[in-house]
Amino acid sequence: MKNKVKAFLLCAISVGTFYSFQNVSASAVDFQVNPLPSEKQVDKSLSYYDLQLKPKEATELVVQVTNNANHPIVVDTNVDHASTNSNGVVEYKNSQQFEVANLTNDLKQLVKVQVDKIALKANETKELTYTITAPEKTFDGVVAGGINLIEEISKETQDSAANKSSMAVQNQYGYTIALILHGEKEITKPIVEAGKIKVEQINGRNSIKFPLKNTSAMFINKLNVKGDIRKADEEKVLYTTKIENGQQAPNSVYNFDIRTDGKELSPGKYTATLTAESKGEKWEFKQNFTISKKTAADLNKTAITKEEDHTMLYLILLVCGILLLLFIIIFIYIRKKNQKIKKLMNELQKEDSAS
Repeated sequence: MKNKVKAFLLCAISVGTFYSFQNVSASAVDFQVNPLPSEKQVDKSLSYYDLQLKPKEATELVVQVTNNANHPIVVDTNVDHASTNSNGVVEYKNSQQFEVANLTNDLKQLVKVQVDKIALKANETKELTYTITAPEKTFDGVVAGGINLIEEISKETQDSAANKSSMAVQNQYGYTIALILHGEKEITKPIVEAGKIKVEQINGRNSIKFPLKNTSAMFINKLNVKGDIRKADEEKVLYTTKIENGQQAPNSVYNFDIRTDGKELSPGKYTATLTAESKGEKWEFKQNFTISKKTAADLNKTAITKEEDHTMLYLILLVCGILLLLFIIIFIYIRKKNQKIKKLMNELQKEDSAS
C-alpha cells in the first residue's frame, strides 16, 4: 500500500487581492467541481487524483464544473506543483513564491491543460480535460501538485469595489484538487538538509529564516520543528519558535520562520539551532550567521516593532507622584502650623512685657 498523503486535497479556497489563500465554505463559491474517476487511480476511496502510470504513459483527467449561480461566471484553471509555506503547510498553488529542492519531475511540466478558462452560463455544467504524461524514466516516490480552479472577478464587481473604497479587498473563490503521481517504489526515509540562513521581513515583521530542505520525493508528515537563536558563544536563547504537526511537500524548501517577537534586530554574530522530528526520524542542524549593521538598520527602519509595556513604570511614577504630593501637603501644613504657633508666642511675649 502506497504511503497515504495527508493534505488539504479537495477544499474551497479564497484569495484576496494579495493572493493569500484561506479556507472558505463551499456556500461562498458560485460553482462546484466534480473530479471524475480515473482508470489509473491507486486508491479509489480518495476524492483526489492518486495515480500510477508507466513511463511515458498518458491519461486524461476530467473535472466537471457546475455554475450554481443565477448569473454567468468565468473559471480559470491551472496546474501547479506542491510547495511548503513558512507555516509548515503544503500548498498546491503559487509555487513561484516558494523554493524547490532537487525537483526532477515537475507536475506543471507533466500536465497539459487543454483550456485555461471556461465561461459558464447560469446553472450550466461543462467539463475540463487535463492530460498527464508520466516521465520518460522510472522514478521512486511521488510527484505532487494540484489542479486549481478559480472564479474570475467580474468587471462589475471590480468597478463596484473601486467605487466603495480604494482599499476594498476583492475575494476570488475556487477549489484545489490534489494530484499525486506514484513512482515505481515508495520512499520511506526522507533526506533532509539545511539551507543558508536568511534575515528578512515577513509582513513588516523581522524574521530569521532557517531553510529546511526535503530533497526526497515524499511527503514529510507530522513534522515538529523547533528553532533557537543565541548570540555567538552564549547560552541565553534570544528568540525561539516551535511548530507541531506540520507537513512538508516532496522536494520542497520549508523556510522555517524563527520569529523575533516584534523586537528590533541588533547587529552581531549569532548561532541558530534547529531540530526537526517526524515519525521517529530526527534531524539537528547548527549554523552561525552574522547580522550586519546595515541589514539591522534597514530592516528595523521598516519593521513593525512591538511596543514595550510601560504599565509598571507608569504605576511607580504615579505612586511616587502621590507620595511627593502628600509630602508637600504635609510640609505646607506643618509650616503653617509652626507659623501660627510662632505668631501666638510673639503675642504672648508682648502681653507679658506690657504687664
